[in-house]
Amino acid sequence: MSRNRYTPVVGSVFDADYDLYQRIPGEPNSMRLPLFHQLDLRADYTWAFESWALSVFLDVQNIYNHRAAEAVRYNYDATRQTYVEGLPVLPYLGIKGSF
Repeated sequence: MSRNRYTPVVGSVFDADYDLYQRIPGEPNSMRLPLFHQLDLRADYTWAFESWALSVFLDVQNIYNHRAAEAVRYNYDATRQTYVEGLPVLPYLGIKGSF
């Protein structure tokens, strides 16, 4: 999938009136997040009865546990940045009846 764009923070200025740092934005949408990728797998089995069916499934999202970057987070004075990471491996087990 494509790498999402974001506007970086190039610095900050301390605002004594409000006792906080005001961030200085860089060029709009000039940076990109790292490449997103994940592998999802699903297996299911269905038993057919006379008037209904029963299905059992196992669905595993992000099977190799790649923690994709979803956003950029800065510390209080914008001197360091880290990525907000996505979800880990998510297994789902389910049963479905169809009538």
